[in-house]
Amino acid sequence: MKFDIEGAGYTDISELKDRTYFKNVYCRMPGGALFGLAVTHDEGGWDCDESPEELGRDFMLPPQFEHERDDIMRRPEPITVGD
Repeated sequence: MKFDIEGAGYTDISELKDRTYFKNVYCRMPGGALFGLAVTHDEGGWDCDESPEELGRDFMLPPQFEHERDDIMRRPEPITVGD
């Protein structure tokens, strides 16, 4: 598969990265932009640490980023829905 992607002009293809909720590969597009391809997997998935009924209620982080939670949570801008 890597050879097919490279044959289409994409470069700098990364190794498969496990992001807990999905696995992905990064590659550089012919114009220079970095592009990520992601798929869910049997060992992870969006409901690997909470039930489908709970999805979206809490801001979940993969274990490797939990120690950065305070810094991460300071970054998002507030969202206003409706009037």
